[in-house]
Amino acid sequence: MPNMMEKVKIGGIKLSSKLIQLSLLNQDDFDSSISLLFKILNKNQINMPFISTTTNGGISQACCCVSSDDENRIRDIINKVENLKTQIQFINEVGMLSVFPHGSSLKILGLLLFAFGNARIPIFGISSSISTLTFIIDYGKLKKAITSLSSYFDLPASHAPFKSDISLETQKYYKKVRKLEKTMETAAVYWEPKIKTYGLQEAYNLSLLELTIKPEQIANRGLHINKLDKLGIHFKLVMFQYLSNQRLRIHLLFQRKWEEKVQKHIHKQLQMDGKEFIQIKSPVELIYFHGPHFGDRHGIADSAFSALSNGKFPILVAGCSGAAIHLVLPENGIQRAKFLLADILEVPQILTLSNHLNKHGR
Repeated sequence: MPNMMEKVKIGGIKLSSKLIQLSLLNQDDFDSSISLLFKILNKNQINMPFISTTTNGGISQACCCVSSDDENRIRDIINKVENLKTQIQFINEVGMLSVFPHGSSLKILGLLLFAFGNARIPIFGISSSISTLTFIIDYGKLKKAITSLSSYFDLPASHAPFKSDISLETQKYYKKVRKLEKTMETAAVYWEPKIKTYGLQEAYNLSLLELTIKPEQIANRGLHINKLDKLGIHFKLVMFQYLSNQRLRIHLLFQRKWEEKVQKHIHKQLQMDGKEFIQIKSPVELIYFHGPHFGDRHGIADSAFSALSNGKFPILVAGCSGAAIHLVLPENGIQRAKFLLADILEVPQILTLSNHLNKHGR
């Protein structure tokens, strides 16, 4: 168990409003189904602040979260689409808890998993962005989650309240204002010929770990992941999905030079009981991009996924939370992905030192 006296310093925690989660699992024509779902949400101007998709290890799944205010409208829309109405699973009343900055730290990730597992708080999804780790949990357990984290994490004294302490009527008023502003902004920005970004970032020579576990093992597996930090290992991306067979699937992306250390650590720590599944795929590559208002605008995921799907391009893992989209690709996939995305993205032509070093495996 982690030392209670050594709290880890973090910058902050942010909570979302009430959401619902949609899951699409193991379709025969999975890529087309994902594209169809995203197109429907885009056409109806429904934003997705959280997305995760995986097509690794023989199991394909897509999850996304939308505002609970849109639930009835989404159900009505999906029920009219023959290819989706029997394939979408809903989890009602979930919320996002985002911790920042993560610093690519496996110590922070492992401690978060341990805290939630120890408090018996179910996790329905996790996705990392550039600086934030976002957890999807039961909306009614957000307060309990904050309490459980307080034993292990140290927030700055100036940290803002987790939720706005204003009256219900005031909340409704501001909700209407934000909705109007959002509609006006979206109508304006989507006349742009291309989606503005702050640039594309690339990473090469990576390994993708896939681990499937039982929900009751979250705390222990969190401790095992925590210990990887002592080996000097950091993550590039974290993805976590709740499967329909009462299993949890974790994807962990890291530099390939650490693959042997990770394998040895896992086989030493994990007591496999035949119900856990583990594999490492390498080499793989990562491309990610972010831009203004990515987290508040519908249609960006649809544009990106459609461009790649139309080009018959495989995506191993994809995540979108906050203001960034991350895509894990097969080896030699980045250049092809950049070509397909070039028609939809406006990218500043700046060669960064980090891109140069990543490309050459340094």
